[in-house]
Amino acid sequence: MKKILCFCILAVSLAFGTQINWAKDYKSALNQAKSDNKQVLMVVESPNCPYCSLLKEDVLSSSSVANFINKNFVPVLVKQNDGTYPSSTFQVYGTPTTFFVNNNGEESYSPIIGYVEKEKYFKYLGMGLNHQ
Repeated sequence: MKKILCFCILAVSLAFGTQINWAKDYKSALNQAKSDNKQVLMVVESPNCPYCSLLKEDVLSSSSVANFINKNFVPVLVKQNDGTYPSSTFQVYGTPTTFFVNNNGEESYSPIIGYVEKEKYFKYLGMGLNHQ
């Protein structure tokens, strides 16, 4: 019985993988980034955006991507035009858009605009991390 229970727990954890620890909003993400000396990874999405859904399902749900983001960034997911992030500072020309923000609230690397496959997204994360 213990073996079956352990197998079930392992199967469920592998099926769902690691999830990204999203900050509740941009302001708290920026405060956390300052205290942790990390960058904010801000993903801007919009309602009814098929590419936003695809990014979340195919890329951000990956355990390797989630682990890398959780270890190296303070991630926050925001809605375009909801007023919860400084939209005058971060111009969004299409969604999804992923911004690299230093802990002073400034863009630190070119944003990732649109959907990109997991391998490319992972590469961009590494490049953004090196431009603090």
